[in-house]
Amino acid sequence: MSKKVVKSEERLRVLIDAEDCYLTIRDVTVLTGLGRATVYRRIGSGDIPVVRLGGTIRVSKRSLLATLKEMETRTPSAA
Repeated sequence: MSKKVVKSEERLRVLIDAEDCYLTIRDVTVLTGLGRATVYRRIGSGDIPVVRLGGTIRVSKRSLLATLKEMETRTPSAA
């Protein structure tokens, strides 16, 4: 297993275990399974709240999880 894969797996474990942290766009794509373009589209529409730090965008893990839970409850189930 390459060092890059191991490092990615370790980072994912840390992100999952962290109660709250600020995520990069890449982190959001990994945790949610959404594509990069979809994440940016959701940010642009205001569905995913962000914090802008200089030229970077960060997403609070706590806010992301709350947003996803809210979106889940708004989505009508297929019957």
